[in-house]
Amino acid sequence: KPETPVSHLALCGVYFIAESELLYACLEEIVVGGKKTAGEYQLTDALQMMIDRGAAIKARRMDRWFDSGRVETLLATNRYLLEKSAFSPVSIPSVVINPPVWIAPDARLANCVVGPFVSIGQDVNMTNVIIHNSIVNDHARLKNVILSDSVIGFSSSFTGNLQKISLGDASQVSLQGEE
Repeated sequence: KPETPVSHLALCGVYFIAESELLYACLEEIVVGGKKTAGEYQLTDALQMMIDRGAAIKARRMDRWFDSGRVETLLATNRYLLEKSAFSPVSIPSVVINPPVWIAPDARLANCVVGPFVSIGQDVNMTNVIIHNSIVNDHARLKNVILSDSVIGFSSSFTGNLQKISLGDASQVSLQGEE
């Protein structure tokens, strides 16, 4: 935070990073190099490094702000952004899509019903899934589940039959009798 603010605007802490690999590289460089601002590692320092390396970062004025520190408000934010977007997912064989949804181009889905209000990240693999009002982060694996109001973390795996779950990064859950 600047010592002397230049406006009444605030950074609300919501980011859409298209160049995530560059962000991770910049974060690693900051941590490995021990670069701290005000005694802490700062995301804004990594964002500035991305800009210095040619990444385009745009700011948008938000007419609403959601405290995304809770699952409920994270899902509300996802719903809001999907409603405001013009995403048009492509048709996927054996998948029923109920907009609004966002599906990464490299996600692999089979025998699924998706949406409304679902965001599916990169390299996600979903088979026999019914899901709405949920977020599935990159590299997650879902099989034989019915999910609503759920957040599935990065590189998580879930197999079974459940209605609602918030699963942290790199978690694995398999209900008895499921493979």
